[in-house]
Amino acid sequence: MDMVDCGVAKKLSDSDLKSWTGPRFYISHLAVLSPKSKTTCVRIVFNPSQSYQGKSLNSFLAKGPDAYINKLMGVLIRWREESQALVGDIRKMYNSVSIHSTEQHCHRFLWRCLEDSRALDVYTIQRVNMGDKQAGAIVSEALYKTASLFEVDYL
Repeated sequence: MDMVDCGVAKKLSDSDLKSWTGPRFYISHLAVLSPKSKTTCVRIVFNPSQSYQGKSLNSFLAKGPDAYINKLMGVLIRWREESQALVGDIRKMYNSVSIHSTEQHCHRFLWRCLEDSRALDVYTIQRVNMGDKQAGAIVSEALYKTASLFEVDYL
């Protein structure tokens, strides 16, 4: 429910399910325990690489450019280029970048709050999923785009 409260996931209504005529794909998920973490001891992880009838969501996605991968030497040189440097926390950055409604319906998952007798609810992921093949390129582009949009405010 934390994912719904944060806008990362959305429960689909019956009318949403009936009215959607575009592509749809359901991805599997599992709980990953992090007993050493004080804030997130259980994390839900989605697996777009798991195949169903020989196809996975990642098999349909393009990887994106490797241009955003920072080499350590380049990072160190750029760090020393200017007299000031900016450091930021990009924790949960993937959960900050929205995806289009078509992509959301290709990131459907089933949930019933651990109640076996209850009918399954259908949810969509509304943000970039870390397991998606192109996720790194998308969030890197969002980071660079945000920096360029607000560059004039901080020069």
